[in-house]
This record gives sequence, C-alpha cells and structure tokens, in this order.
Amino acid sequence: MRNRLIIFLLFFILISITANGCNQDSSIAEQPNETSSRLSSISGNIYLNDIIYNNQVAIFCMPLDRNVHITYGDPAPPYLVKDAVGNYKIDELPESDYYLWVVATEDNLYSDGFRLVTTQAAQENSKIDFALVPGGSISGGFLDTDGKPAPGAGGNKWIAMYSIPVGWEYIIDVATDGTYSRLGLLPAEYQIYSNLIQSQPPDRVTIESGRETHYDFSISDTYP
Repeated sequence: MRNRLIIFLLFFILISITANGCNQDSSIAEQPNETSSRLSSISGNIYLNDIIYNNQVAIFCMPLDRNVHITYGDPAPPYLVKDAVGNYKIDELPESDYYLWVVATEDNLYSDGFRLVTTQAAQENSKIDFALVPGGSISGGFLDTDGKPAPGAGGNKWIAMYSIPVGWEYIIDVATDGTYSRLGLLPAEYQIYSNLIQSQPPDRVTIESGRETHYDFSISDTYP
C-alpha cells in the first residue's frame, strides 16, 4: 500500500511539472517581439489621372537619418527600392523621417517630386498616395564668352544632376559638338554641374512635368 502511495505521488508531481512547463512555453510564445512591435509601416495607392495605375513601378524610400538602415542587397544604395503594382506597403521601418518617390520608367512616369513622411513607433502610415505625372527633359550646351558654342567642349565630358533634397542622380554624356540632352527626368529641383568646369559651383535647375528645360554652361576660352 505504501509503495502504491509513493508511486501515485511521484506520478502526480510529474504531471504538475509537465503542465507548468507547457503553460510557461505558451506564455513565452504569446509575448510579441518588442523590437518588431515598435517598427512602423508606410502604405498607399499609385494613381494616374485619378485611376489606380496597374503597371509596375519602383517605390523609393530614403531615411534622412544616416544611422537608419533599411537597404537590401550588397552593394546597396542608401535607400530601399520596392516594386509595386497599384498599391504598396513598406513594413518594418524604424522611427524616422523618410523621403519617398515613385518611378515608372517604361512609361516615363514619375511622382511629382518627393514626399516627406514622418513615422512614429508602432504606427501605420496609410493613404500615402502618389499621383504619377510625365517626366521632364533638359537640353543645352557650352557657350563661350561671346555666347557662341565653345569649340572642343565635347568628347569625354558629362553633365551631372543631383536632385534636391535626396541626391537622386542623373549622368548625361556631352555630344562631340558640345551639346547635351536627356529625356525622362523626375520632376524636381536639381543641382547641375559638369566635369568640364569643375571649379564652377553647381547651379540649380527645375525640371517640370512634360516640359523641356534649357540650360547652357558659360565657359571662358581658358578652360582646360
């Protein structure tokens, strides 16, 4: 009888330990990841003429804080690129300020500039929508002090354009006659300069949707 009682007590203790272990495991599994729960998201729709745009676009998302890293790939640009059709959602964003823009290169469509979005911890930023517009273009050349095309300005020369404020870059080759042109530019304000005149500080040009901007560089006859 005594042996049976000991066996019963041991069996009861074993069942109790097993049950407590299961309860502890369940409570651990139910606890959310604290880091993930504090991340935010940005989402919205892509429109063209007030209608959902159902072709593929690239969503660019760049944090203003350089200590915030959301890039993928190696090497990766200092921003996130996400393909989307019709609508988009960017998850797992740390709390920060972000610039967003949209590019649909095949149709020469772009967001009209850059959108600044501020995220808070564990916040869903929805209805951050974009309306696509046609890209702009630029053309010009190099003029001497008399306002005439500068001889020898072409050949192994290029124009660089950096958008303000995100630094979205375009590199444009200069033709042998000293002229340049580029279609399909995201509408925005840009800094523009050339490797032909490295001592000259960058100027600013504004690219408008569906319009051509003309910009000429003025150089002296003593350029290198």
